[in-house]
Amino acid sequence: MTDIHAEKGDELILSRLSDEALIGAAHQGQLSAFETFLQRHAPSLYAFLYALSESPAEAEQVFTQTAIAAHQSLGRFKQGMRARPWLYRTALAQCATRHAWTRQDMKPASDDAGLLQALPTKYRAAFALIRCAGLEYGEAAWLTGASVTAVKRRMLKAYESLTRESDVKPAQKNNCLLARRYVLGMLEPSARMQYETRLAESEALRRIVEEERNALHALDASFAAPMPEGLTGQAMQRVAAEEQNRQYAQPWLHAPFYQVAVAIVVIFALAAVLLPILARSREAARRGDALDNLERLGIALQMYAKNHGGDYPPLAPGGVWMFDLRGLYPDYIEDLSLLVDPRLPDADALLDTLRDALDKPEPDYETAARAAAASYTYPRWVVRDATEAAMAARQRAIDEGQQPSGAALPGGASPLPLAEGVARFLITDINDPVANPRYISEIPLLFDSTKTGPEGPQAQTRLVLYLDGHMELVRKDDRFPATLAGAEFFPAPERP
Repeated sequence: MTDIHAEKGDELILSRLSDEALIGAAHQGQLSAFETFLQRHAPSLYAFLYALSESPAEAEQVFTQTAIAAHQSLGRFKQGMRARPWLYRTALAQCATRHAWTRQDMKPASDDAGLLQALPTKYRAAFALIRCAGLEYGEAAWLTGASVTAVKRRMLKAYESLTRESDVKPAQKNNCLLARRYVLGMLEPSARMQYETRLAESEALRRIVEEERNALHALDASFAAPMPEGLTGQAMQRVAAEEQNRQYAQPWLHAPFYQVAVAIVVIFALAAVLLPILARSREAARRGDALDNLERLGIALQMYAKNHGGDYPPLAPGGVWMFDLRGLYPDYIEDLSLLVDPRLPDADALLDTLRDALDKPEPDYETAARAAAASYTYPRWVVRDATEAAMAARQRAIDEGQQPSGAALPGGASPLPLAEGVARFLITDINDPVANPRYISEIPLLFDSTKTGPEGPQAQTRLVLYLDGHMELVRKDDRFPATLAGAEFFPAPERP
């Protein structure tokens, strides 16, 4: 096993390597490379854990567990990943395992730590990652799975709560908010340059910025914690011991050849039996995630409708059957993974496209809508059969100027837009007490998208969310939209 401490010459060489190069060397068995990496980030890592832990003693324990877990997961460090966010993701996982930052019955080490523990979990994580760990907003967004905009919003909320912000005069509210965003590094480069031009011209603004900066420095100082001497060395001793135990726990490496051969045959036989079962289990898990996504999207759309006079959102531009994200993100839909069907083979690529399109100063909503429409279809109008689907398609063509406004619609009537209470326009027997809920349960709100095959639209089994909130897996050719007409009028768009 590689010695823990490197020679003087090796230390000099290792100190010049990047974090990612050190992780690569550690994965090849050079324990001193991992020690150099840990020493490089130890002060900020301890400060981060101290801010989220119950006591200094617990922060030290989680620090050691983080070092052990990071070393054991070196094989999962992929090319292209950044080492520092990867380390803090491991630290967050250890905190969650020990419940070091989710318990409500803590006895924090200081009043300021108590204020931090009183914040919601996502605000605590944002503050600790940005201010204590020193991560950039983009790194914190990757680590937590939230958007950069969401991380900035959480950081601002945490800062205002921790500084015990008093009521600000209405006339100064906007100036104070801009000053906080400036001091916290949230402004985009162009906005930052404009604000600094205003600062150069206004003594009052400079005074506000100085007050906010002093408040932030005082807050940082209140969470500063000197790292215990020798903590990194103790952690590395535990890492070395765990590595040695791991090697001793694998006696099969020294077993005779025939025993190894028999074990390999047994493993292959079990794999032949278990792999199909595991594949079905994974598919069931992905279907469950898709159901959860649809349910949460339905709740977001219902919240939007309640705040917009009962009307559901309009269609996105670009000719795709998806709602316009400009009115929904991030106020109603904060987690972009909800817009991606986890069952798709390119789900990760679609999620990356969504994040790239929306997490920038001028979001590309058209590209984002096209990526979302690859997973789910939003019909915008009441569509329960092929006739109503044709009416919706014709109405969309008219609205987008592809057909004259006087073009005849199928059946001579206009489609009904999705809205709260739309079922009352479908009731034919006003004396039927169950007519309204029955009609609502028949109106699709969202369903998974389908592709168009080389020989024409191909119908498939479809997962459908209805206007009343219930979901069904509609079998092929059973009823709309899992029919040929559903695939014809609502095909999935080309990938962005």
